[in-house]
Amino acid sequence: MLFLQPFNFSMIQRIQSVYLFLSAVALFCFGLFPLAELHNPQTQDYVSLGGPSALNTFIPALVSSLISISAIFLYRNRKAQMRLCLVLLVLSIVLSGGSAYGIVQQAGALSAEVSWKFGLFFPLLAVAFLLLAWRGVRSDDQLIRSADRLR
Repeated sequence: MLFLQPFNFSMIQRIQSVYLFLSAVALFCFGLFPLAELHNPQTQDYVSLGGPSALNTFIPALVSSLISISAIFLYRNRKAQMRLCLVLLVLSIVLSGGSAYGIVQQAGALSAEVSWKFGLFFPLLAVAFLLLAWRGVRSDDQLIRSADRLR
């Protein structure tokens, strides 16, 4: 008689929510931790780039983190959740690539050596989590469509 019980669709979104939350944490950490350190050998100056004092990385990281958290609550609208995952994926790649490009340009202008910090790799971690979340939402969408076909 187990097959006569209605299917509970409310528990499907759990793993995607975890992945979206982890991507939000990774994107928020991107704004908190330093991205690189520049060392000028002539003047012996050290400049740390990134972190919460650098608003050009902190604000986009905070906004993308909030968008990722808001995507968790779109579990009833799977199409919008999948689109938001893809938008966040592109945004994370642009954040990481743009930050690396800006650091290299600034190092070239100051003729300084770059020491990369682990903060720059948080958006790449977020990309992995967003891909997993998108795949989970897509599989749920396929599961629900197949259940609708059976009705």
